Amino acid sequence: MLSIMRLNAITRDHFENPRNAGPLADPTHEARATNPICGDFLTLQLRLAGDVIQAAHFQAEGCAPTYAAASILTERITGQTAGWARSVGASDIIGWLGGVPPGKEHAAALAAAVLHDALRLH
Repeated sequence: MLSIMRLNAITRDHFENPRNAGPLADPTHEARATNPICGDFLTLQLRLAGDVIQAAHFQAEGCAPTYAAASILTERITGQTAGWARSVGASDIIGWLGGVPPGKEHAAALAAAVLHDALRLH
């Protein structure tokens, strides 16, 4: 089990105080994904107006970096275009968090994958 003390300040803050957690009213896009290795689960809901992401919320079960990755992702993509969001990858999310503990890169990969799935049909 990952000790919260091993998390950097940004990752810990997003885990302890997740932004945009919980269901989104009237989402226009939604995707769910599960990491088959560790069992982390993530749902991402978006509300787009035209090409702009007006709101993003998540629901997660898993390790602290999974919550943190989803939290910071929702902050960073809100107000951005779908085209810009499609370019977001796991390395971007890891960078926004200031890094993740070794072996926890899958948390950012899961967040990026669910974002791309949510935008697949847009």
